[in-house]
Amino acid sequence: MRLERKLNPKDLEGHLNSLDLDDGVRIDGTKKKMFINKTNANEFVLQIKVENGSEDIYYYRSTSRVMRLVNSTFNGKYSISTY
Repeated sequence: MRLERKLNPKDLEGHLNSLDLDDGVRIDGTKKKMFINKTNANEFVLQIKVENGSEDIYYYRSTSRVMRLVNSTFNGKYSISTY
């Protein structure tokens, strides 16, 4: 059984580089949540859920693109958990 643990935001990009298919990342902001996983095609899939129920899904191949979306979505105000 996997346990959830907190991750320091400065360690996020490094953690994404070593993310396995059965691992994931949850980012909690004030009104949004983001879930990051990896596909069999070695792409990152990002699901953003907003408090009002809307949802967006993105697919990226590079951690730099993922980090840009994280930073633009949360403006540095978030907590990170891995699972």
